[in-house]
Amino acid sequence: MTQPDQQGQGVGAKTAALFVEGGGLRGAFSAGVLAELAKAEGPRFDDVVAVSSGAPTAAYMVAGQIDDGLRIWENHTHGDQLISPRNWLRASPLMDIDRLVGVFERTVPLEASRLHEARQRLWIVVTNCHTGRAEYVQATPANTLGLLKATMAIPIAYGRVVPVDGVPYIDGGVADAIPVRRTIAMKRDLTVAVLTRPRGYRRKNSPAVTYFMGRTYPGYPEIGRTLSARWKTSNEALDLIDDMERAGEISVIRPAAPLPAGRLSTRREDILATIEAGREAARRWIREHRARQPS
Repeated sequence: MTQPDQQGQGVGAKTAALFVEGGGLRGAFSAGVLAELAKAEGPRFDDVVAVSSGAPTAAYMVAGQIDDGLRIWENHTHGDQLISPRNWLRASPLMDIDRLVGVFERTVPLEASRLHEARQRLWIVVTNCHTGRAEYVQATPANTLGLLKATMAIPIAYGRVVPVDGVPYIDGGVADAIPVRRTIAMKRDLTVAVLTRPRGYRRKNSPAVTYFMGRTYPGYPEIGRTLSARWKTSNEALDLIDDMERAGEISVIRPAAPLPAGRLSTRREDILATIEAGREAARRWIREHRARQPS
């Protein structure tokens, strides 16, 4: 596994890193944000760290295909295309991640070969089932589709382990849903966070749900232990972000209010409204960022 480096890109260079939260269908907000950032005359990110449903859009952005990534959210995630209780009747996962990856492969193809020459480096967060720890794997033409499937393999709704290069992985959000520490460790001049919850949100501890999730992976006891600490890990990351934002050490793009789309939303209207909320939040951030730049 390749690890992010800790150095800037040349003496005096202005470097930037971006990390993107997921959250199931709340990831439509991140898609709207990235669509605006990719087209704006603003910072160009050297590193993009993405987790769960934020990762596919990040991959399309780094590959120079942000319009295609947005089109997937608009046309291939609503109704029963991605989520359907009928899937359980067919002994399939509630969330049809396999079909979605097929969209990436064939319907709206991700040109993964472009990642090799892209200016930006994409790091996809996955949870190692053996250790229960997050890993931050650099996306390459060879591993990208596998990593995207793994980082979206959420407990219960998908509930399957995804091997990538012989390592069993699941949803990166299990071990590190908000990868702020990994991103700031890159020591870029500018760090931008894309969050899908409004300011003040904190995850609640739900022992019963956590226990049920852990039971989904009986062969991997470390997953259960990681799940039991997930609420605390996420809240510590959010506390750190708030502290750093107040100190001017990180910049945050987040929704102003709870989003129309939730983790398992299926209404196209809600997904489209969530994309637009992301667009507006990004436009507002871009205006504020430009205003802070020296003339």
